[in-house]
Amino acid sequence: MAALTGKPPSTLSRTIGNDGFWPDVDVRAWIEAHRIPAEYQDALILECLRTAMVEMNRDLRECKAAAIALGHDRLVADPAINDSDLVTWAEAHPELIDGEPVVAVLYRNAAYNLAKAKALRRFATIDRRPVAENEAKSGPDTEAYFLDEAQQNLGGIQMRMLPGNPGKTNHGVYVALL
Repeated sequence: MAALTGKPPSTLSRTIGNDGFWPDVDVRAWIEAHRIPAEYQDALILECLRTAMVEMNRDLRECKAAAIALGHDRLVADPAINDSDLVTWAEAHPELIDGEPVVAVLYRNAAYNLAKAKALRRFATIDRRPVAENEAKSGPDTEAYFLDEAQQNLGGIQMRMLPGNPGKTNHGVYVALL
């Protein structure tokens, strides 16, 4: 068993391959960063991440098409591919955070946040503890928070990759009448 997550190492060490343009997603990083409970079955974990990636790739298809039209076959470099002639979108537009391309950080965070929202929705049907104990961890507001975070990340990618596109973000602004 893994120390903090309760999931066996074989589940944690998996990477989900993407379409060749967008970066792959690390399952272990998602489980650890978002504190995914050990009760979540492996199939649910993988389904939530895969579905999040499919939806994001669909939402970002214009970004991918624009990058390919500029001659960039990948968003970021793949260490497994040794092609010195290939210039990725991130190399042509260097914007780094802690040495990593910002667009890769945004993609990964969007995948993790969208997958977390999906997992919360799915897990609510099998969660057996009283509602009051779980409302803060898995209620509709928590799901909405992760969906909003994913939208902000996607908007950040769109803003960077599609000139003139402000991105489709909500920016977490909520208005309530008191």
